[in-house]
Amino acid sequence: MLIDTHFHLDFCPGFSPLVDVPVVAQTLSPHGFSIHPPTRFLSLGLHPWYATKEAIAEFPRYAESARLIGEVGLDFARGTACQVEAFARVLECVQPGSVLSIHAVRAVTAVLDMLESRPDVTRIIHWFSGTSDELTRHIRAGGFISVNPRMLATKRGRAYVKQVPGDRLLVETDLPAHGETITPAEHARILTATLDGISDLRGEDMRPQIEKTQEAIYL
Repeated sequence: MLIDTHFHLDFCPGFSPLVDVPVVAQTLSPHGFSIHPPTRFLSLGLHPWYATKEAIAEFPRYAESARLIGEVGLDFARGTACQVEAFARVLECVQPGSVLSIHAVRAVTAVLDMLESRPDVTRIIHWFSGTSDELTRHIRAGGFISVNPRMLATKRGRAYVKQVPGDRLLVETDLPAHGETITPAEHARILTATLDGISDLRGEDMRPQIEKTQEAIYL
């Protein structure tokens, strides 16, 4: 079974039929997590853009029982101090063995520095866009990267897909965009096309390895 490891359930109007598709459903805040109907792969999020004082205070209430955490991370695009406080709270509260889906844009080193306090969690940087040295550090620390169509559209992204060990690769769509809709058929097509793109770059069928990695992490 192929799983979309980064999907925005928050952006599906009325909790669309995609709720039944094997997706790791990211949320943007503890409130967003709390109002969604339960799904197998629902993740508790505290996205840096939504890291209000209220959201930071609310996060621990759900962290005790949530194994999947995301979307969380840093990008310093706005409210730097609040973002750092939010990510620190996430790392303080999540349980050992938690799986983190991490947003790290122009902040990979800061994210990796903070993650050093939690070697007991699985860290997945979605849509990795840092430097080659940062990628090497992340992989050496046991991390994974989740690849989407936009990553495959860049020269650097394609190079990283070839550089990373096959057992550290995951596949995602990062869909839907805010305000857009997507059908289950279109979602499946994009996810499969992304997997095919990874396989083409590496010169081998990556489905068996990626499914094995997903099973070890999520099932």
